Amino acid sequence: MNEGNATQELINQIKFLEQQNDKLEKRLQVLEKSDKLQEYDKRYYAIYDQSPVGIATIDSFNGRFVEINRAYCDILGYSKSEILGMDFMQITHSEDLQEDLDNMERIRSGEIKSFRMKKRYIRKDGEIVWVSLTVVPLWSENTDPNFHIAIVNDITDSKRKEQALIKSEEKYQALVKNIPGTAYQFVLTTQNSFRFEYISENCINLFGYSGVCQASCRLN
Repeated sequence: MNEGNATQELINQIKFLEQQNDKLEKRLQVLEKSDKLQEYDKRYYAIYDQSPVGIATIDSFNGRFVEINRAYCDILGYSKSEILGMDFMQITHSEDLQEDLDNMERIRSGEIKSFRMKKRYIRKDGEIVWVSLTVVPLWSENTDPNFHIAIVNDITDSKRKEQALIKSEEKYQALVKNIPGTAYQFVLTTQNSFRFEYISENCINLFGYSGVCQASCRLN
């Protein structure tokens, strides 16, 4: 199961259990919780707290954390009590904050029903952690915003590898560009044909080639 499907299944389970809790609490009102409600509570918090991905319930008015699971705490490096006194703006990287706020406004206005984005958090130790964030509202249609669920997957390792690959490619391009001679790379496509993968600027200037030369050619 891919990340998107797994996240959606988790969202559906949480929303279902939230709805069941709301229904039972309204029926019981001032009465003590019934065994059935307690059963739903146990199931809900088991899914919530033991999930391998970070899950948080957040106040949609002020962005404050209302509930948070262990995985979310581990990602951020804070204890649960510390995070519950904070809002998500405090731990979001400044370069990603506006996009996050804009997406939340689109949810509150009803323009979108959920959103997903890649963003950076600032851990307690000052380190930057990359996450894939999915946000889903917990309020019904045509009602004022109340709470929303934030689900995060730590993608720091994959982001670091991606950035390292980009830097490596940039160094390679800079090295080839400054070679005094010519440089090119090609691959054989058939027995008598090949395709240029790369042609340096010096090669283009010397032979009059252009980017079109990366098309397939035939060997003489």
